[in-house]
Amino acid sequence: APGTNDDAAAGPPDQDPVDLPEAAPPAEVPEITRKDGGKVLVIGDVDFATNELVDQLSNQDLLLNGVAWLAGEEDQVSIRPNEAAKGSMTMSLLQGIFVWMMCIIVMPGLAVVGALVTWRVRRSR
Repeated sequence: APGTNDDAAAGPPDQDPVDLPEAAPPAEVPEITRKDGGKVLVIGDVDFATNELVDQLSNQDLLLNGVAWLAGEEDQVSIRPNEAAKGSMTMSLLQGIFVWMMCIIVMPGLAVVGALVTWRVRRSR
C-alpha cells in the first residue's frame, strides 16, 4: 500500500529490500539524587573573566575559587601568591614631589588655616 513503511524500506522497485540492523536497547538512565539547598554565586560584572582582565588583580583567583565553591570543593578555595604585587609603588620625580608637597605642606597648612579661621571667628564674637 502506498505511504506505508514497507514501501519506504523496500526502496525503488528494481532493488532488493535492505535489512537494517536492529537498534541498540536504550541505556539505563542513572538515578539522580537531589540534595536540599543549593549555591548561587553573584558577581556584578562578567568583564573580570574576559581574556583582557582575567590576569589583572585577583580576577583569576575569584573565577577559579567561585567555580570550586559552586562545585563543592571548598578545599580548593585559596588565594594564590601574587608575584606581581610586591607592595611597592613606582612614581616619577614629579609625582613624588607632588605627594611630598601634599603631605608635608598643603594638608597641614589647610589644617592650620582652618584652625586660625575658627579661632578668629570665635574671638570676634
